[in-house]
Amino acid sequence: MKVNKKTTLDIKNMSKKLDKMKVQAGFFSSAKYEDGTSVAEVAMINNYGVPQRGQPPRRFMDNALKKASEWKKTFDFMVQKDFSRGGDFKTSFSTLGSVVQGDIKTSIKEFTSPALAQSTIDKKGFSKPLIDTGYMLDAVNYEVSK
Repeated sequence: MKVNKKTTLDIKNMSKKLDKMKVQAGFFSSAKYEDGTSVAEVAMINNYGVPQRGQPPRRFMDNALKKASEWKKTFDFMVQKDFSRGGDFKTSFSTLGSVVQGDIKTSIKEFTSPALAQSTIDKKGFSKPLIDTGYMLDAVNYEVSK
């Protein structure tokens, strides 16, 4: 790449554009169960537990967050590609959001311990923690904004 005054201005403009964008992934306030309960609240309760009610923490978000260094590598790679194409960056942020969304869903699906209480298994009819109706799993989302 030949660096000149125009190139320097383009890089500054792309950097400003990059600084203004963000991606959020997880459970959004708009996701609600039929009874109005917030999916984000249920996810938080599942993740941190409620010891006084005998509900242990099921740290599925911590498991997903273990992939943060991989997310950074993916994002860095995508930003370099977007930079070389003129710097739209929407692809970079969308790719990152999609990857994080997938990792959170995978963490929910693969989570096994601690096991559910027998009374919960009897009520649900199966022993898989974190999944009952599948609504929380389906509510994991991402959003790119400027």
